[in-house]
Amino acid sequence: MSRREIVRSGKVVSVTASEEAEPRVEAFCATLGAGGLLARGKAHRDSTGQTPVGTIASVRLTSSDGTILRVEERPQLRAITAADRPVIERLWQLYSHDMSEVRGTLPNPEGMFKAGRLPTYFDDPDACGYLISYGDAPAGFAFVTGLTGGRKAMGDFFVVRAARRKRVGHEVARELLGRHPGSWEIGFQAENEGAPEFWRRVAMDAVGDGWREELRPVPGKPHIPHDHFIVFDV
Repeated sequence: MSRREIVRSGKVVSVTASEEAEPRVEAFCATLGAGGLLARGKAHRDSTGQTPVGTIASVRLTSSDGTILRVEERPQLRAITAADRPVIERLWQLYSHDMSEVRGTLPNPEGMFKAGRLPTYFDDPDACGYLISYGDAPAGFAFVTGLTGGRKAMGDFFVVRAARRKRVGHEVARELLGRHPGSWEIGFQAENEGAPEFWRRVAMDAVGDGWREELRPVPGKPHIPHDHFIVFDV
């Protein structure tokens, strides 16, 4: 990580970022204003129109006398490596606990939830996974499937509770759409609290009104409510 300091309106903005992403840091610094992201708490976009997830790790605003006025952490997103697998497996337990309220699943006698489809992501050439970090800590994961087909899909997507309601999930979702342009579908359950509103906001932010929502039966489970799918091109 490298640190850059710029002055805006008599205040110092310190930007911590990955060194390999220098061009996007330049664009970020060129457009950043102390009255923008830090004063209003809104997500900043660089000159390309994209929020630089994975580039800007944190932004700190200080006054001329060195007083720290505000620190804004930014989510980081990188492809999962073999070394990350134990971390993802532990985060999967937290994810499974969250989803147990919707799915009605219980842990096994050892107190662990089943790995479910997680192992299939690691060996599938048609899928890729990402580790989400926030404030130097692992904060979630995201999987994308359908890389070689006509339509990509958001697989399992999870952000730990401490990083929610801070636009972490929203910024990461938008970054994933930007990294994998094309046709998309994102599935969710209506009874999963917060998920419908979250994914509709992501779609609206990505393509405006250019998306539709479909209801589809769950294969082999006619007794449970249909899944919702948001479909769009980006």
